[in-house]
Amino acid sequence: MALERQLARWVSAGLITSEQAGSIRRHESEQSRPVLLYAVSTLAGAAIAIGIVSVIAANWEAIPGRLKIALDLAVIAALSHAVVWREQLGPRWLREAGLVVLYGAVLASIALIGQVYQLGGKTELALLAWSVLTFPALAQGRSAGVAFVWLLGLETTYFYVCAELAGRSHSGDELLASLASWPPLACLALGRSAWLQRERPAYAGVARALGWLQLLLVATVLVNFFYGSTLRMVGGWMWLGALGSVLGTAWLWYEHGRAAGDAQPALRARRWLLIACCASVTLPLLVPHGEWPVLAFLGFLGLWLLVALAAYRSAAPRLLHVATAVMGLRLLVGYIELFGSLLETGVGLIVGGLLALLLIWGWTKQRRKWDRELAAAPPALDPPPGGPQS
Repeated sequence: MALERQLARWVSAGLITSEQAGSIRRHESEQSRPVLLYAVSTLAGAAIAIGIVSVIAANWEAIPGRLKIALDLAVIAALSHAVVWREQLGPRWLREAGLVVLYGAVLASIALIGQVYQLGGKTELALLAWSVLTFPALAQGRSAGVAFVWLLGLETTYFYVCAELAGRSHSGDELLASLASWPPLACLALGRSAWLQRERPAYAGVARALGWLQLLLVATVLVNFFYGSTLRMVGGWMWLGALGSVLGTAWLWYEHGRAAGDAQPALRARRWLLIACCASVTLPLLVPHGEWPVLAFLGFLGLWLLVALAAYRSAAPRLLHVATAVMGLRLLVGYIELFGSLLETGVGLIVGGLLALLLIWGWTKQRRKWDRELAAAPPALDPPPGGPQS
C-alpha cells in the first residue's frame, strides 16, 4: 500500500509515467520479501542462542569440562557447516536465523573456554576475538535483522575497548564521550557505500538508519555538557576523537553534496544537520567553559530544528512529528528551569499549564497542515552515491 501511494504521488507530480509506474510495480512484486518472516526468524534465532546458554547454565556443575568443550565445538562446527553450505540449507530466512544463532554461540564458546581453563581474560579482549572470528560468517548475511544484530555487536565491542582506554586516562569520561560519535559516523559511511548498497541493500539501509539515530542521540546528550563546567586542558586522545568526528563529518558532507549536486533541498538539510551534530559532539568537550545553560538550551533546540527541517524536506511526516514534539517538550523543560521557583505558587502552575496547552494546540494544528503539505508534495529521492546520474 505504501508503494502504491508513492507511485500515485510520483505519477501526479510528473516524475514518472504510468508505464514506468507499472514497471516499478512489477519489479517490486518480484523482489518483495516476507519482512515479518525475516523478523520472526531473527528473533527465533536469538531466542535459540539465549536458550542454549540458559540450558547449559542450569546444568553447569554437572557437566565435565572436556564434555562442555566437545559439545560446544560440535555445535559450532554444525552451524559453520550450515552457513558455508547455505544454498543447500533451505529458505533464506532459515539461513539468516542460523547466522544469528552462530553469532551468539561463538560468544558463548569464548566464555566457556575461558571458564573451563580459568583463563581470567578481559571482557574487551573476548569481545574483540568474537568480532574477528564471526566477521566472515556475518558478512554472508542478507537480512536487516542480521545486520542490526551484527552492528550492535560490533559497537558493543568498540565501546568496551574504548572504556578500557578511558580507564587509563585522567579524563576518562570525556575521552569516552569524544569517541562516541565514531560508530554512528562509520554506519553512515557504510550506508553510503555503493558496493554495500548493490550487494547488501538491507545492510546499507540498517547502517544508515542506525547511524542517524545514534548520531542524533549522541549529539543530543553531549550538547547538554554545556550545563557543566569544563575548565581543564584537553588531552591528546580527546583531540584525536574530535579530529575523527570532524573528518568523518567532512567526508559525509562531501559525499552528500557530490551525489545530489547540491540541488535537492532534502540532502542540503541533511548536510547542515551533519554539521550541527559534529559541533554538538565536539565543542562541549574541546572548548573550556563554565556553566552555560542558555547555550545548552539553544543548541538542543537548534539541533532538533534541523532534524525537523530535514524531515520536512525529505517528506518524512513521522520523523517531523517526533522532532517537533521533542522541541515542544524541551521548551517546557526550559520554562521549568527558568521559572522553577514559581511552580510552587498558584500563578506559576497556571502559567505552566496554559503554556503546555498552548504548545499542544499549536503542535496539533501545525501537524495537520504538515500532513496535508507532505501528502501533496513529491518525495525526496536519494540518488545513489558516486555523483548525479545522467
